[in-house]
Amino acid sequence: MEENPKKIKKLDKKYPFIEIHTDPLNDYKISWFFPEKLDKDEESLLTSYFGENNSIDDNQISSFFSFVHKSRDFQRIKIREEVFEKIETYFENNELEQIEQQTTLDFSVINATLYPYQKEGILFSVFKKGVIIADEMGLGKTIQAIATAILKKEDFNVKRTLVICPASVKHQWKNEVLKFSNEKAAVIEGNPENRNNLYINDDSFFHIINYETVLRDLSFINKADYDFVILDEAQKIKNYETQTANAVKRIQKKHGLVITGTPLENKLLDLYSIVQFLDQQFLSPQ
Repeated sequence: MEENPKKIKKLDKKYPFIEIHTDPLNDYKISWFFPEKLDKDEESLLTSYFGENNSIDDNQISSFFSFVHKSRDFQRIKIREEVFEKIETYFENNELEQIEQQTTLDFSVINATLYPYQKEGILFSVFKKGVIIADEMGLGKTIQAIATAILKKEDFNVKRTLVICPASVKHQWKNEVLKFSNEKAAVIEGNPENRNNLYINDDSFFHIINYETVLRDLSFINKADYDFVILDEAQKIKNYETQTANAVKRIQKKHGLVITGTPLENKLLDLYSIVQFLDQQFLSPQ
């Protein structure tokens, strides 16, 4: 086109479709964009859901669901994939809130006497898709994470949990699981073929690996289809530019939990990177 400027002049300058998307510059609200003139029916449909604005608040998503069906009759309306994901997340969170109201947690699944603040942490964690437990060192974050995983198994049919931790504490994690619960735990190690076999075939509820393994085994991990992923010492992914951090954030999961006893020491981006693992859209773009 640079060599033939006349070709550019011949191109149709009209925007090709009415785009329904989530706007990263407006808290990822569901929005529409179209700089051209709308047809009467298109304008009527958009106005009935968006009013005079080009976006809706999140508390309007439940009624917006019908827009998806009605828009199928309009050839120019294109709904981006992230809109469907946002709608799905909205209904999932509503379901979690309803389950929380109807459920009394049974802390007897843990073979230990929990302190009140630990019960509070578990209550906070079980009914959310993404959580950070940031109690200081020595206050029993591990037992809160173990209890959260087991209670998610009871209430959300979580089938398997992946724990990612520093290599030096992998076997300590296994011992803690065996000590405080009736669940089985396996440390995934050995050569690649052995690790792949364990990811798929080992029937332990807890699988435990170190951060460096994620880089090598990401495809195996995603094939294993873990429902719940726990990051211990999550400051390991505080630098969002590292290969390890990017690999960890590409793990497919339904729920995630982060443990960190290290306060923010240098910059806010450390926390930003950790939150990205839990929910890419929870914070605004960097």
